[in-house]
Amino acid sequence: MPSWKQIENTLGVFVGVALIVGLAWCELRSHPTPAEQNAQRSSETQNLPGNTQIFVAGGAQIHSAASSNDPPHKESEPFKALHHWVTEFLSFKLPETLIAVFTVVLALKTRDLYTATKSLADLAAAQSNETKILQRAYISVEPMGLWPQGVTEMNPLYKIKNAGRLPAQNIRWFGYARLDTDKDATTFKINEADLYGDNILAAEAGMTHGVGAMAINAPFIFVWGIIRYDDGFGKQRFTKFCHRYNTAALQMFSSPNVPIQYFIAAETGRHHGWGNSTDESEAPQPDPSAAAPPVA
Repeated sequence: MPSWKQIENTLGVFVGVALIVGLAWCELRSHPTPAEQNAQRSSETQNLPGNTQIFVAGGAQIHSAASSNDPPHKESEPFKALHHWVTEFLSFKLPETLIAVFTVVLALKTRDLYTATKSLADLAAAQSNETKILQRAYISVEPMGLWPQGVTEMNPLYKIKNAGRLPAQNIRWFGYARLDTDKDATTFKINEADLYGDNILAAEAGMTHGVGAMAINAPFIFVWGIIRYDDGFGKQRFTKFCHRYNTAALQMFSSPNVPIQYFIAAETGRHHGWGNSTDESEAPQPDPSAAAPPVA
């Protein structure tokens, strides 16, 4: 089956040939045929007596009229039929045909122009989205350990960092901490009303916050929370985090003027298997069970 491009090319050739034929026919019709010339001469000389010769000065003969008994010139019937059909077509049908064909070609080319314009628009939109993906602000949260808060308590810390290329704006945050005996805890509630702050972080910049002093009397410590921010393109996003510490990683330090204190180093913190997500990961996903019905 021919493609649309082949059909368009064929129509274009047809229009060109039709235009050339039409122009050629108009040019030919502007000059009388030999039969028409003879008919014109006969009409001019039909009032002259038979076998009359016409001379000009110098004796040159320019016309000798045939006698009234000479048989008139007669075109063949097939030629007359063809001549009549071509004349009718070129006089009445050719303009309409050319206009119709030109309209079809124009419509096809307009469709191509629309398709090309839409492709450029889609490409521009894709490039814009790609630019946003590459340049936007990305907030990540890193564990910063637990540091002494007095003699018997420690303060869990976390660091909010902009890992993107544009400043993160309108940053609001809140963090929680709790002791637990279950290493694989899965429930970490967040109250949006607790959010506070309105900060800006440049690319690669960070800020550290604490949850508050707490006594350590359980095997595991969970630190979690949420950060909401503007990604630099006006879109509101969020990052949820959850870190886990094992109290077996407690370390002790002291100095002559400071009593013994305990801390847990940042490098011992782990990103927990639950409680870490972003607005992208929590976006609604297509239900794989809701597959399209089979085509009959």
